[in-house]
Amino acid sequence: MNYDELEKLAGQKEDENWAFRSFLKFYDDLTDQQIDRLVHELTDSVAADIDCTKCGRCCKQLKPTLTTNDQKRLAKALNITSSQLQQSYLEYVQDEESNCWQMKKTSCPFLKNRKCIAYESRPQDCRNYPYLKKPDFTMRTIAMLDRTRTCPIVFEVIEQLKEHLAFDAGNSAGNIW
Repeated sequence: MNYDELEKLAGQKEDENWAFRSFLKFYDDLTDQQIDRLVHELTDSVAADIDCTKCGRCCKQLKPTLTTNDQKRLAKALNITSSQLQQSYLEYVQDEESNCWQMKKTSCPFLKNRKCIAYESRPQDCRNYPYLKKPDFTMRTIAMLDRTRTCPIVFEVIEQLKEHLAFDAGNSAGNIW
């Protein structure tokens, strides 16, 4: 996969993916837990074939949140204080949806040559991305479909999940709701 073309590919699949989301909401051949297990298996298989260091799109496009423990761990690795980390790299976001510290800018300042210079100390948000191994996949499909534009692993897992569940895009396209 050409990682630079991911957003274009995901855009081409957008209508089909929304139809798949609808299909998945009413799919009853497997339980939600069985779908979760299938997504986890597909994730393991797909991730084994994708080198994140050749992509780095998540680090370039997202602003991870950092817990207090994340800040301490990262500050220690950078040989600075948590206060210095906050002043230099983080912003506090307080709105209706969240109260958290997050990176000030997209394109993580710790990304060098598509590799994290603080990989062992990276925030939990980065460690868990793209969240395919969280439970209740069918309840999180909007977020997952959005991630098809950022993460080649998510893009490919969605494509393989369609195949495994015998989703017929030709029969479902246009039936978004």
